[in-house]
Amino acid sequence: WSSDVLFRSKADVHFQFDGKDLVAKDVLDQAVKAFKKAHRGVEIKTIDLYIVANEGAAYYVVNGEGGDDYKIIL
Repeated sequence: WSSDVLFRSKADVHFQFDGKDLVAKDVLDQAVKAFKKAHRGVEIKTIDLYIVANEGAAYYVVNGEGGDDYKIIL
């Protein structure tokens, strides 16, 4: 794969566990939505997403900050 091909193609990252099929972008979108709802007016400059299959959850870090409430149940 060259980067030129990737920019013209659609790509999805799937994460499968415990009988579930998750699209990483969908989980990321959920994290962004949850953050914006809880932190109105805060600009997201960076966001990192960590899917922890054995907990059935995804944790996110926004602008270098995270916490117990930065969590999506999968």
